[in-house]
Amino acid sequence: MITIEEAIRTFIAIDVPEDLKRSIYEIQQELGQLRGDRVAWVKTEGVHLTLKFLGDVSKETMARVIEAVRRSVQSAEDFWLTTTVKGGFPKLRHPKTLWIGVDGGEELYRLQKSIEAELERAGISLETAKFHPHLTVGRVKELGANSVLTAKFAEFPLDIVEWRVSKVNVMSSRLSSYGAEYDCIESIALKQIS
Repeated sequence: MITIEEAIRTFIAIDVPEDLKRSIYEIQQELGQLRGDRVAWVKTEGVHLTLKFLGDVSKETMARVIEAVRRSVQSAEDFWLTTTVKGGFPKLRHPKTLWIGVDGGEELYRLQKSIEAELERAGISLETAKFHPHLTVGRVKELGANSVLTAKFAEFPLDIVEWRVSKVNVMSSRLSSYGAEYDCIESIALKQIS
C-alpha cells in the first residue's frame, strides 16, 4: 500500500507468474544482443496484464477508482489465463511495441468490461482504446537498416504458460530515465471457486 499525495499515473492490472517473467527475461536477453536496434525492454518484475489505463488520478479521485474496481469484481470468480502468440503493435513487421498475447476467454473480457462500466459510473474519464490482452515485452525506438529483431522475436520459443487469476490490482506508474516503476495501491480479490 502506498500513500497517495498527488496525482499519479494509474492503471488496473493482473499479476503475471514468475516463470513467465523469467521466460520474457530470456527473450529480452537474447534479442538485446542484436546490434543496430534500439529497444526499451520492459523490466520483467513489472510485466503485467493491463485491464484499463487511467492516466493521472488525483488523491480525491483514487478512492472512487478503488471502490469502482471493488464493485466490478464483486461477482467475478477466479479464472485462468494462458499465453498465446507473439506480436507487435501496430504490426510485427514494423512494431512500436513487442508483446505476448494472453487469452482468458469470456471471463477476462467480462471482468474488463465490468471494470470499465463501474469506472464510468463513478465519473472517471476513460481512454477509448480497444482492449487487446497482451504483455508488453519491449518498446521499439528504432530498427536498424538490416534488422532481424522481429524475425528473431517471432521464432523465439515460448512455452504456453497458464495461471489462475485471483485478484485485480490498482497500480501506480512512475516514469524515469530507467523505465517505468510500479507500485500496488490496492489489491482486490476475486471470489474463489473450488
